[in-house]
Amino acid sequence: MERARDTGMPALTGKVTLVQETSYDRQAGTLLYVPVYRPDLPKATIAQRREALRGFVFAPFRMNDLMQGIMGNQFPDVRLEIFDGEEFDPEARLYASDMPAVTAESEPPRFSQKVPFTFNNKTWLLRVESRQGFEAPEESRLQAGILIGGLIISVLLFAITWSVVSTQVHAKALALRMTQALRGSERRFRAVHDHAAFGIVQTTPDGLIVHTNPAFQRMIGYSEEELQGSHWSLFSAADDQAENQRLRRELLNGERDAYHMEKRYISKDGRLVWGNLAVTGVRAEDGTLQFLVALIEEITARKQQEETITHQAFHDALTGLPNRMRFAERLDQALVKARREKTPMALMFLDLDHFKDVNDALGHGAGDAVLQEVARRLRSCVRATDTVARIGGDEFTVLLPVIDGPNGAIQVASKILQVLPVTTMIDGKPLTVTPSIGISLFPEHGQDAESLIAQADQAMYASKQSGRNRFTLVSPNAAEPALTR
Repeated sequence: MERARDTGMPALTGKVTLVQETSYDRQAGTLLYVPVYRPDLPKATIAQRREALRGFVFAPFRMNDLMQGIMGNQFPDVRLEIFDGEEFDPEARLYASDMPAVTAESEPPRFSQKVPFTFNNKTWLLRVESRQGFEAPEESRLQAGILIGGLIISVLLFAITWSVVSTQVHAKALALRMTQALRGSERRFRAVHDHAAFGIVQTTPDGLIVHTNPAFQRMIGYSEEELQGSHWSLFSAADDQAENQRLRRELLNGERDAYHMEKRYISKDGRLVWGNLAVTGVRAEDGTLQFLVALIEEITARKQQEETITHQAFHDALTGLPNRMRFAERLDQALVKARREKTPMALMFLDLDHFKDVNDALGHGAGDAVLQEVARRLRSCVRATDTVARIGGDEFTVLLPVIDGPNGAIQVASKILQVLPVTTMIDGKPLTVTPSIGISLFPEHGQDAESLIAQADQAMYASKQSGRNRFTLVSPNAAEPALTR
């Protein structure tokens, strides 16, 4: 096969046993290989022919059947042998006619001829010997023997040449079909590649971008020239790279064939673009990873939708503050941290005084405006790490996960009392909405969320009973009075 590939010519193998041989009538055989090349590639040199090779068309020969077809019973008194190579090696014998071979006891043949036969650098050796029935004057026998040997070689060469021509016709037809199939496949791939709604990226195993399709270029705003040769990590959000690198490393090590993740890309204008990423490796026959192919579906709109739905599920629609569910979640998280680090935290319950009068006199529109203003002022009193939540109606909570003891909570409560009074005119008379605040502390007033909420709620009602517009800090000792200001 290598000889046919490198020379571009048909080539014969040595002596082989064909796969179709069975225990009955086993014959020596040989194979004729004809190379098939891509017509669009050059084939002037060995290297070019190797690069352009697409496959082989081959023709098998069963030597007994081949020679029987050539000779038939025309030469009954002549023994013909064919050997693979240039020596009379019994192990290399391809064919021997039915006539018995010469032995030490038998009379030597009166005529014997050795004729080499070469086809594309492959040599066979033919031996023709006469037997007793080959009766004729010596000169005639010699001429007939030469004629027989030459005739056999000519017919053999014709048979092989005919097979070559036939095989080459099949090879050309196969090459044409392969070329048409390849071009059809390339057209289909190009149609998918150029018009796909999802991004396609090919990278080297070490992460350099080799090729991208138009969809990915539109997705992140870079041209193919700008992307080519760059490392994929340059266009990935920093927070997603650790997970991406872990999965990629497992693929490179052969621990997985592919991986999938959702990640963010950085577009040319600085936007974060979400992508649903699926990566697979393409390996050679020996298992060597040649390149990676990534398919990326842009899911930015879906992610924004998910964020909107999540925000609506955990936030109050009127004020934009966290709702009861998000407040409970953050309270649990703060308690876990406070227990682990053994640090104090505070919880405030806040109820608006006289808010019902605003709703009754001016309607819910005015009441909603008051609630929005209260939310804005409450946020101005706390840090980014604190949580202000509306848990229903005119009730709010404030979670302080890190405080400097009771005094820290008192300072925040005092600030709220200063900024929160919201005044509304009703029939020319001012109506001021003020807060009543209850405060409980961890760990003094409870070790769990339920206890802290109950204590802060009781303290809030204590503030209302004491005259409103004040805060009450639960006493650490039930026997001692609560601190109210």
